[in-house]
This record gives sequence, structure tokens and C-alpha cells, in this order.
Amino acid sequence: MSKVTLAMPSGIGDVSWALSRLWSVRDQIACVEIADGYPRRTHQLFDLLPEWHHKYEQHFYQMILGFEAANGMSVDNGDDPRWSTVRDAGYERFMLEPNRWLELGRPLAGWLSDIPPDDTYYHYPMVVTDDHRARAHKLLAPAKASGKPTIGISCASYRGSEAWRTWGRAEWTACLERLIAEGWHPVLVGGTWDDLTSAVYDTLVDAHGDDVVTSVVARTHYGEVVEMLRVFDAYLGYSSGLNVTRTVLNRPTMALWPQCDVVDQGALSTSWAPPHMQEWETGRYVARTWRPLDDVWPTIKRFLRTCSDEIGRTLEPPCK
Repeated sequence: MSKVTLAMPSGIGDVSWALSRLWSVRDQIACVEIADGYPRRTHQLFDLLPEWHHKYEQHFYQMILGFEAANGMSVDNGDDPRWSTVRDAGYERFMLEPNRWLELGRPLAGWLSDIPPDDTYYHYPMVVTDDHRARAHKLLAPAKASGKPTIGISCASYRGSEAWRTWGRAEWTACLERLIAEGWHPVLVGGTWDDLTSAVYDTLVDAHGDDVVTSVVARTHYGEVVEMLRVFDAYLGYSSGLNVTRTVLNRPTMALWPQCDVVDQGALSTSWAPPHMQEWETGRYVARTWRPLDDVWPTIKRFLRTCSDEIGRTLEPPCK
């Protein structure tokens, strides 16, 4: 049987969701083509997945949806997406995405329904190099020197904040000041484009000095970020590939998702995540939609207690 090349969306989170379901059939996949476009970082995830071949190609999300609609894979048309449809279509290249399925609130383990639900690899392995680890720990040394538990923070960009009606500089700064008052050391993470995250860091340093907060924004390869996500005692951020990766590592995660007049990701916020991390007794993955800080803060405090209870422990995932 010949292998098929899969054309997928561009984001780390989008690709990660697909990989979780496709992991058990990876020997049937020749290559993953990533939709090309700024900021072009998803290849760094594949750098940590030596079994997977990848490249960038010039396609875009609406093309994928159109291809699916023409080939019996569109949930908007009432189709039941199946791996056998991809495998048996006879195409060398097949476009697909799990996003629309998840946006309808359907669990990830049900996408590509002929792959057994138990073959959902929520915690697939990523190979981080010794150099990634060394560089990550060097960047985190100032935070570790504080003696306080660390919490990774992503505020994303001004562009993203404005588009999705999320917190701006003032709200994020107020949130981090509360975290600092609770005894946590925030570490701000992101790429060169995450100018809001950098602005929040600058505001805190101007007000309190650089011993209460650390920034690694625009200083990391994704392999280094993965190591940081592994060692942070907690993580809170704007919905992105960072919070998805943190759950792949089976580490406690809280993400804020948009739900406003321009976009509603309330259903998506939980449909993709590992079910065992969402049980109310543990709350190791917590999703909230963007609301004023005073409304969200009680949830953040409960989440921080969960993270504090986990410090010094290594929890093995109860599933793949």
C-alpha cells in the first residue's frame, strides 16, 4: 500500500491535534505538508518528531475545507471523517484538518472514527536534545534563583489581543502582579511577534525590577520551549500551541479562549484536550473564556493550588 502525503493547517496546535489521532497510522503517511505563512514555526515541532517527514507548501485553510467537502470529509456537510477515506481515495496528497470537528465541541478521539478512540495519543513523545535542555535551563536560571515556583505566561501579541477581544497590557499586568503577590515567579514566553507579552514584561520591570519576573520572548527554539514547559510549575496563557504542547507533556495547564462577537471558541476550548486532565477532581487542564480579571481570578487561584500540590511529583499519564 502506497503512503499518502497530508496537507494540514499551519499552527502548532492544529497540527498537534491531528498528530494525536494519526500517531497509530503514521507508517501509512509519507509526509506532512504544512500550510506556509508567517510566523513559520511549526517545523520546529517536527524537528522533535524524527519519525515524521514534513515540508511547507502553498495551500491555505479554506482550500483544505473545500477539498474535504469534495471528498466526503466535511463535518459541515454531515460527513463522518474516516481514515479509510483518506487511505483509499487514491490520491498521493490529501488535505485534512481536525479543527471544524473540534469547533463543534466533538471530542478529538472521535475524529477519524475508524481509528479506535483508545489510539488517541494525547501524550505523544517529543525528542528534545541535550542542547535544547541546556539552553532552556540557562535561560531559566534567573527565575530558578528566585526560589519561587515558576509559572509560564503567554500574553501573545497586540494583533491577537485586538482580534479576539482578549486582555490587553493593563489586564495582563494586573494578573501577573497578583501572581507575584501569591509567591509565583512569572516567566514570559513567546516569539518575536508577541509584542504584547514583551510590553507586559517591560511594565513589570519598570514597576518592580527584573528580579520578580523573567522573559525569554524571542530567545528560543521550540525544543527549548518544550523543555521549559516541562519544568514550569504552572502555565497560564492565551490559547495557542503552547498550552496544547503543555498538555502533551501531561503538565497542569490553564488557557483563556475567545468567546465574543467575532469568534466563539468555547466548545473548542475543551474538545481537543485529554479527558483525564479535565476531570473536576484534578483540574489539570482548565479552560476559561476571556472575562474581566476579577471574574477569572478565583479559577486561577484554584488552578494554582492544583499546581502547588504537584510540585516535586512526576505524574505519568494514564493513557497514550
